[in-house]
Amino acid sequence: GAMPYYGNMLAAAGFEREMSGIRAAAGDAKAALAAVTDTMIDATLLVGPEEHVRERLKELTAPGVGWAIVFVNPVNEDRPSSVRRALRALRP
Repeated sequence: GAMPYYGNMLAAAGFEREMSGIRAAAGDAKAALAAVTDTMIDATLLVGPEEHVRERLKELTAPGVGWAIVFVNPVNEDRPSSVRRALRALRP
């Protein structure tokens, strides 16, 4: 794949089956996407409605994490607007 470091990291984190499917897709985006499970998404991303993201962020930081770094990756929205919306939605 184009980013073997991330693939190896995800495989080591318990997503060997998913990474095997993604690698076997060999550039076929639909096949690669089909190999991604909901479990993998939930374990690695904060996506969904604002309330879900806010609750999930609370869960992830509850064990005593002092800082959470959130990277906003907008879809069908310009980056400045998306970042402002995320800041409003996720502030404590």
